Amino acid sequence: MAKYRNTEDPFAIINNWMRSRSTIEFLGLWEKLSNPDFKPIEFERFRKDK
Repeated sequence: MAKYRNTEDPFAIINNWMRSRSTIEFLGLWEKLSNPDFKPIEFERFRKDK
């Protein structure tokens, strides 16, 4: 999909998506629900940096 949007630099599409606030929030929720070893305090520090 990224290659379709930008054939010269598909990484830029993925990079921008990964940096968006909504994506980071989604990944945090996903980890809380799916990963028993998830460390919410460490994630919170990462989330605030973005």
